Amino acid sequence: MATLSCFIPHSVDKCSPFFQVLKKSAARFKWNEECNEAFLCLKDQLSAPSVLSSPLNGERLFMYLVVSQQAVSSILVRRSIDDGRDQLVYYVSKTLLPAETRYLVVEKEILTVAKTARKLRPYFQGGRDTPSPSCPTCRSRRYFTEWTSQGE
Repeated sequence: MATLSCFIPHSVDKCSPFFQVLKKSAARFKWNEECNEAFLCLKDQLSAPSVLSSPLNGERLFMYLVVSQQAVSSILVRRSIDDGRDQLVYYVSKTLLPAETRYLVVEKEILTVAKTARKLRPYFQGGRDTPSPSCPTCRSRRYFTEWTSQGE
C-alpha cells in the first residue's frame, strides 16, 4: 500500500478499513463489507490512475491540503505555462497517530506541510519558487520557509 499511495488521492482514508482490521488480533481477523467497499474503491482508482507529470522550468507549483479526523493528505500540482491548467505532480498521505488526532485543524495543516516538504524536498529546495500552500495559515512565507527547511 505504501508504494501505491503516491498514485491514489486520500489513500490513507481509503485504506482505513484495512488498517483497522489489521490492527486487531490476527485470530479475530474478519473481512467485512466496509473492507470490501474500500477494496473495490481502490481497485477502481488503480485501474484508471491519474496521470502524474513532472514540473517544467517556469511553471508555478501549488500544494493543496486535506485534513480529516484520522489522516492528512496533500497534492502538489503544477500550473501549465501553455494553457494555465493544473496537472498533478505528486500525492502525499499520512495516517495520524492517536495523539495527532487531537491536534487543532491548524496544527494538522502545519503537520501536513512539514510532511510534504520532507517527502518532496527536491521540489521545495531545487532552485525553484517555493510551492504555495492552500491553507491560509501556511501562507506566511517566514513560517512556511522554516517548515520546509526542517530536517528529518
